[in-house]
Amino acid sequence: MITFEVRLNGVVLSRAGNSELSVLSAILTATGKLGPSSVGTKRTPDSAEIDLNVGGMTAPASGEGQLVSWLVRELAIGDELSVRITESTTADEPQSRKPAAAQETQERAFFEHARANYLRLRAKYEPDAT
Repeated sequence: MITFEVRLNGVVLSRAGNSELSVLSAILTATGKLGPSSVGTKRTPDSAEIDLNVGGMTAPASGEGQLVSWLVRELAIGDELSVRITESTTADEPQSRKPAAAQETQERAFFEHARANYLRLRAKYEPDAT
């Protein structure tokens, strides 16, 4: 199976992988005031946040898939991150698991809530809409 060996400053943090995976991702995100001309974000107008997320989704032949997560970590300027793509028969167990269907249910509920608000306010902001 394909695995990600994630190192931070030379130390192995995780060997992410699973025999039932259909998605494996390592996402590095920096948000906020990233440059001198930036106004940042609402949450971080004067600073930056740097985060690493390693996770995926299983797709077993025997049933429902799961969203799995091995690593959620804040990083700092100067950190050295490496992700080595390997093939292995072993990997670390995920830190968390939740049914993929639960995510779909949450997304659907959020969509329905947003749609209801849109329809309620549509006439106010789009008076010519039919």
